[in-house]
Amino acid sequence: MVPIFYYSFVRPRTEFLPMAILGTLLLDYNFDTMLFWTAAFCAAYAANFFQTFARSAVQLAGGLWAFAGFIGICLSVLGLWAFTFRSIGAALWAFTLSATVYWIWTRILKTNDR
Repeated sequence: MVPIFYYSFVRPRTEFLPMAILGTLLLDYNFDTMLFWTAAFCAAYAANFFQTFARSAVQLAGGLWAFAGFIGICLSVLGLWAFTFRSIGAALWAFTLSATVYWIWTRILKTNDR
């Protein structure tokens, strides 16, 4: 989800959008979530480019806070939907891991831009 979010929102590339949608469809297939990630991505993509206030929030800290909000909302919905302590724990672990990987991803790309 990290490169999909980064190249769709922080550094948008119009030619990447079909691959991003394909990537979210593959996430849905792999996790058996029935178009959950694709619908969440499309809703966030529409909100990001139709609302001007959301666009500035994506640019803060390389998009880390926007990514953390997006992935946090999605994982909390999935974790609370199953409503077991194991699923909530797995959602917290996935959130921590994905936010850390996103932070590392942005640091690597910032050092390569110089």
